[in-house]
Amino acid sequence: GLEVQVDKEATVFVGRVHRDKLGEFVPLLLDVMLAPRWDESEFRRLRADALDDVTKSLRLDNDEELGKQALGALLWGGHPYGHTVGGTAEGLRAITPADCSAHAARVFGRARLTIGLAGGHPDDLGTRLRDALARLPLGDAPSEALPPPPEAEGQPANVLIVEKDTGATAISMGHPYALRRGHPDYYPMMIAASALGEHRQFHGRLFQELRAKRGLNYGDYAYIESFEQEGWSRLGVTNAPRAHRGGACPRRT
Repeated sequence: GLEVQVDKEATVFVGRVHRDKLGEFVPLLLDVMLAPRWDESEFRRLRADALDDVTKSLRLDNDEELGKQALGALLWGGHPYGHTVGGTAEGLRAITPADCSAHAARVFGRARLTIGLAGGHPDDLGTRLRDALARLPLGDAPSEALPPPPEAEGQPANVLIVEKDTGATAISMGHPYALRRGHPDYYPMMIAASALGEHRQFHGRLFQELRAKRGLNYGDYAYIESFEQEGWSRLGVTNAPRAHRGGACPRRT
């Protein structure tokens, strides 16, 4: 398998293969990385899919995700994190293959490249990949440090209401903060979030009070950092680093 994860600060190309097929897989991986086609018809298809995700799926079909994106825009207004990963309808309509090619040459270069390996690979695989990917353009150096999160301490609560003609309501609450994984309070915060309710776990206080006892809604969970579900599992995707974290307690009804 070969897939791509895009997040606020990193784009990660993920390859998975049985070790017996590694010799056949590596050339395909390198071809994708070193010689993308930028095919015009394929570009139009992917852009149409991306536009549908923003203008139809997000706005019309997924109230929970729309609430999360609205919360993110409110929390991080004026900050780079305020921009959705999927882009905007205006931006998607305007972008061209030449724009994408130039952007790839700037950001998918050696200056920003990190290679990670795990599993039953030969010892020289890292060296082989590094030598092959030396053909990438240098590209720009990593961006300068991000601006600090918007100051939330002492500020009044803000409310953003997205009006829709629908029978369901999605409610998301949260605030940005500077806590990172190396801080001594990180693990106590993890325990607190677990007590409130981890993603798709049924034992949390939010879930028990709002769904189990009162039957009000579907799911109630708490998070102490950005969370993107891994497929249909209860776990979040890996390799999505964030310099800044933002706590949230979403509730969907």
